[in-house]
Amino acid sequence: MRRRPPLIFLHVPKTAGTTLRGVLAKRYRDDRSFVIGNDINADIRRLTRMDAAARHRIELLMGHMSFGLHRWLAPGARYVTIIRDPVERVLSEYRFLKTNPRHPFHSRVKKMSLAEYLDSDFTGQAANGQTRLLCGRHAPGSPGIADREPLDEAHVRRAIENIDRYCLIAGTQEHFEESLLLMARRLGWRTRPFFLDRNVTRHEAGGLDLGPDARQRVAARNRLDLLLYRAVDERLQRAIADAGTGFPAALDRFVRLNRVYQRVYWRRVEYSRRARRLTGRLLPGRGRRC
Repeated sequence: MRRRPPLIFLHVPKTAGTTLRGVLAKRYRDDRSFVIGNDINADIRRLTRMDAAARHRIELLMGHMSFGLHRWLAPGARYVTIIRDPVERVLSEYRFLKTNPRHPFHSRVKKMSLAEYLDSDFTGQAANGQTRLLCGRHAPGSPGIADREPLDEAHVRRAIENIDRYCLIAGTQEHFEESLLLMARRLGWRTRPFFLDRNVTRHEAGGLDLGPDARQRVAARNRLDLLLYRAVDERLQRAIADAGTGFPAALDRFVRLNRVYQRVYWRRVEYSRRARRLTGRLLPGRGRRC
């Protein structure tokens, strides 16, 4: 069976990446995929220490990483990525870490104010985190693991160069459906890339008292990411325009059908839950999981 050129999904945190992971996972075989999981640094090191033959069998690599791991895969690797309005992304990550007890950083962030979180930037994502990942700077001897050195405009230019040279599509969360449809076309998928919303932060619309100048403070710390976001959004809008006069209608059909897909999926999930509860009541012990 002919192998496809490797596809790398560079998952920037809090950019609908878990949703896109679900779409991609259905399109690639498990034995030809490598997923960087919760232990990010350990998984990246495990990838780079694999023998070349094993690495060259990988057709899909996805996870949180710094740009550059294509050098470890078979020739012809291309990236896809989604970025997000930097202010919304940082606020979303802060809310997520602060309100999610299962996250390993929750205990550290739960008592932090937004200002304290921005000042600490211990995740490397509170200040220009998207530029940091996409410019390809990495810790010495640790490809794929972003360093913590200061950034400037040159790193934004490098990130844009990496996108222009290596990205099949760089989309935005604000135009997620458009980005996904363009991706499907460029990858030659024959079926629509229906998706389910995953890992949505519960307090996206509020729920925390961030202070009156929260957005200004975040914007000031993410000046480079704002430049990167504008450049990516401009490129995406050009790609949408270049997709032809039929693209808006195709997009509208995709959005409407995906809503139906999501309703049907969650209805089945609810029916399955009810059936398990009913089975548990009628046949005690049969509805339990060991």
